[in-house]
Amino acid sequence: ARGLVRHILARTDVATAVDDAIQVVQAYHLLSEREVYVTRIQVLVEHGLDTDVDALVAAMPVAVLPSVAHEIATWVQDTLQDDIDDVAGSSGQKTNPAAKGGIDEDDDEEEE
Repeated sequence: ARGLVRHILARTDVATAVDDAIQVVQAYHLLSEREVYVTRIQVLVEHGLDTDVDALVAAMPVAVLPSVAHEIATWVQDTLQDDIDDVAGSSGQKTNPAAKGGIDEDDDEEEE
């Protein structure tokens, strides 16, 4: 089901892709709506479709926004760190070990 949902969401030319993927998720009960939104945002970002990301976030159910935002922020952080590591590796430089750890999730929970 995950591969099917990813295929549906990768179709950036299909306006109903999110709705179609949610129907699959509801039928199979193996994935969540959060995963649909996260995957679609990742696909849109990878294709440079920022306006579509804005529209999707505006239409997203409020209940899933915090978890989607957290997962996307983690994805962006991991992607940027991978890019930094790739650049540092190709130039022979070492990255800051503190940067490897990223955001400590335990710290976030204490602040709430």
